[in-house]
Amino acid sequence: MRALLLAGIPIAGCSSQWHLRDADREVARIVEQRKQETLGYKPQVRAEVTTPDKPTTRAYETIPQTTVVKRSVPALEPLKSEFLPEPLGPKVPVAEDENLDFVPEAYATYSAVRERMGPPAPGVEHFSLDLLKAIEYGVAHAREYQDRMEDLYLAALEVTLQRHLFEPRVFATTELGYAGSQGGRNRTPVGQDRRYTSALRAVNALGISQQLPYGGELVAEQVVTLVDSLSDAAVDGDSASTNLRASIPLLRNAGMVNLEPLIQSERQLVYAVRSFENYRRSFVVDIASRFFQLVSQQQSIENRRQNYENLKLLSERSLAMFNAGDRVSFLDVQRAHQNMLNAENALIDSINSYQASLDSFKIAIGMPVEADLEIVPIELEVNIPELQDDNSVALALRYRLDLQTSRDRVDDARRAVSNARNGLLPDVELSARGSVGNMNDDPIYEYNADSWEYSAGVVIDWPIDQVRERNTYRRALIQLERARRSYIQSREQVISEVRQISRQIRLALITLEIQKRSVELNQKRLDLANERFTLGEAQVLDVVDAQSALLNAQDAYDRARANLQTQVLQYLRDTGTLRIDPSAGALGRAMDRAGAIERTMNELDAKYLSER
Repeated sequence: MRALLLAGIPIAGCSSQWHLRDADREVARIVEQRKQETLGYKPQVRAEVTTPDKPTTRAYETIPQTTVVKRSVPALEPLKSEFLPEPLGPKVPVAEDENLDFVPEAYATYSAVRERMGPPAPGVEHFSLDLLKAIEYGVAHAREYQDRMEDLYLAALEVTLQRHLFEPRVFATTELGYAGSQGGRNRTPVGQDRRYTSALRAVNALGISQQLPYGGELVAEQVVTLVDSLSDAAVDGDSASTNLRASIPLLRNAGMVNLEPLIQSERQLVYAVRSFENYRRSFVVDIASRFFQLVSQQQSIENRRQNYENLKLLSERSLAMFNAGDRVSFLDVQRAHQNMLNAENALIDSINSYQASLDSFKIAIGMPVEADLEIVPIELEVNIPELQDDNSVALALRYRLDLQTSRDRVDDARRAVSNARNGLLPDVELSARGSVGNMNDDPIYEYNADSWEYSAGVVIDWPIDQVRERNTYRRALIQLERARRSYIQSREQVISEVRQISRQIRLALITLEIQKRSVELNQKRLDLANERFTLGEAQVLDVVDAQSALLNAQDAYDRARANLQTQVLQYLRDTGTLRIDPSAGALGRAMDRAGAIERTMNELDAKYLSER
């Protein structure tokens, strides 16, 4: 026995470095052979690994620390006044000719929605949503939002299982069986009858098991066996026993490696919480971006309506001046009429584009597409952040939740390497068992100390064939290198995103100011062109060009304003400083799902009471 143990010591002493080199040699040989057969040459392939750091206590924390912003200025706050999208150009004078009152059918439909004069049609639900109410509705109804909540629920559900496995667990089993024979293995002497035996057997076991934190298991059980003979050759018998047994690993699967499923599930729950919060922030930015686009499209419709009315008036004026012989050619009249038709077509296109965006917005917030939705723009106070690159990058590196998760996954990989190295050890298990019960022919409830039995021992499984464990260890080392590279990649990506969004905000501020000046300039240009046309010093084409330039400037200004609001939200999201908890202003209250559902129910109750 001593010689056997001594012979096994060198086998158990094979280091993890030996397994690493052995795996590299075998993989290199196979890869080179396959590449030579497949490609005709042997390109070099090497999975480089550095010396793995030992996992620190931080790697075993079930709740890794998350750095979050405690206080910050609210991103968006609504003002009291409602923002009505009005054209920025000159007002159209009231026309005396009834033909000037013509409005395209598409715009009439749009206006009927914007300026509703009565209740909605039966069977069609009507909604009037500003930005905050749209976010609130989306939180309560968006389908993808519900999916993400379920992902978080499933992550927490896995934690309940892993925690339960380390709690005392009661088990109960019942086994029913029938046994029979024709005399057993002994031959029946000649002249004697065969002894047929048969009996029913029932075994009931009730016990409790406890998985130990650092490996092994304790089990206590009560076993009752009942035998009911069905023939004279069989004997009835009842027995009962109380058994205690334990098994404890001493090397492989011993220690913190036994807690790995619990630790991993707990940490995955933290990652799921961070991921869900990241999604909620992106959800706000997405809905706000869509909403700002809809408001911009509303303004675009109003701009094109104003443009259409102006060109229609120009067409009528040019026709009247041509009939009066007042320095206007028939070609100018045709140009004016053609531009009026183009403006009408542009108005219809903008309305159709708005309706398509509106349907897409309904889907994003979980609203039925056939529902009647009115977008109510409100003036928002946008807090422009301080745009210092170093400060912005520092905020992102400190508060970005996805970056914190990427950093924690490096600790997970280090822990996996340590667990895989543990798998290279011999499997040494200490086991013990004790049992006490009744004696033969005694009732099952009469236990006898003389029936006490016990045993103990050590089982050693020498690590002779460890190809599977070796590959697991090598794979864990590669995963650690990947986790490190992934973290570095994520960090660089975060820095790039923050620098880019900072530049975009600066550009948006400059663009907004430029487009504001452009609107003012083109408005004066149009006034001058109209005045000169009236005096006969300009042609129709000059007025059309000025009108088109004003329209383009108005559209650019509206896009710049919507873009700035979106960029601010994206900056806060990319730096990890976008707070959307209930205490973070109106935006945070809109993201409070429980509060949103409660407010919705209160509104429905109020509506029901008013109808009664």
